[in-house]
Amino acid sequence: MDEKWNFLIKEIGTLDPPPHSHSGNFPAADGNPCPRTSGCDVRRRLETTQELARIGDWDYEVATGKIRWSHHIFLLLGRAPFSGHLTFEEFLFNYTSHDAERLKKALDSAIRENQRREIEAEAKLMNGRNARHRLILVPITDHNGVVTRVNGYLQDISHIPSKHQSATALNHGVRFVAVNTSDVVFRVSLPDGVFDFISAAIQDVTGHAPLEWYRNPLLIRRILHPGWRGKFDREFKKVLRGKTEDCHLFPILHTSGATRWIQLRTTLLRDSHGMLLAIEGIASDITERKRQEGERKRLIRQLRKALSEVKTLSGLLPICSHCKKVRDDKGYWQQIDSFITEHSDLFFSHGLCPDCLARHYPEYTSRREPPR
Repeated sequence: MDEKWNFLIKEIGTLDPPPHSHSGNFPAADGNPCPRTSGCDVRRRLETTQELARIGDWDYEVATGKIRWSHHIFLLLGRAPFSGHLTFEEFLFNYTSHDAERLKKALDSAIRENQRREIEAEAKLMNGRNARHRLILVPITDHNGVVTRVNGYLQDISHIPSKHQSATALNHGVRFVAVNTSDVVFRVSLPDGVFDFISAAIQDVTGHAPLEWYRNPLLIRRILHPGWRGKFDREFKKVLRGKTEDCHLFPILHTSGATRWIQLRTTLLRDSHGMLLAIEGIASDITERKRQEGERKRLIRQLRKALSEVKTLSGLLPICSHCKKVRDDKGYWQQIDSFITEHSDLFFSHGLCPDCLARHYPEYTSRREPPR
């Protein structure tokens, strides 16, 4: 039995077929009907299962690039069964340019890393209909552990509602918000790390158009302020491990040369087994808010400095009605000027008023001494 059918066999179950030498629905050489568990019967059951589950499969040879398609693939693409030669590039034409690029990267990743890959993609069929496909890529290795083939499976899931938000399946209300808000709304699929969606606001915030981000998902590292790249890498690794806050602040360099402050809020999406599916998030330009915060902190520092330099006197102050000395908290009497200087930042310069000048130095003034 071809190993590419293994995942369907798990769903149906089968027994090892006894050897026989016929095919199709015809009797065996001994005239007896083919046993229910024979290889051809299992294959018929698998074919029926594929049809009911809307699944097609193909086999990709890594060395030659040749592909063998099942007839279900042609049906799922809106074509007649085995309708001419179909190359992988022609197969990709059935999908949006973004999803076609994701599928190519998924195939390359499955071969290089010997890991099963799965994506969802929007398709435009030959009959004019739109469809949503689930594509699974399973690498097959030789006895040396080298990937020599990739089994591909395509399932039409247009009739299955999406279980999580995504840019490819946003409801109209959410899409309206994403398109019209000044914040950047995005979704990054994992583990391939490409953008499923990023809103047009990204051009105002960073100066780079959405197409640049689709082509280069790591553009964020290039526009980060150089002093923050190490911190960003560390925080991103924590995000993938689910061990960090969902809100991050960092500066970027706008194409205009200005520094912009970004607030990033993220949410991790997982499947039923806890595996990461995607990162969804909103990025906000908070440059003006940071400027206002900086101005407020500067004013607070100035006020604190001014307050630290100010001393005040308050309450009742006992003073002698005759000599005008004042009594301090310890019960000592002292000159009022000394008391004020001690308890404030005021300093006195001494001189003589006209009355005291006439009383104590009459030779220096024509003014008469005032009566006592």
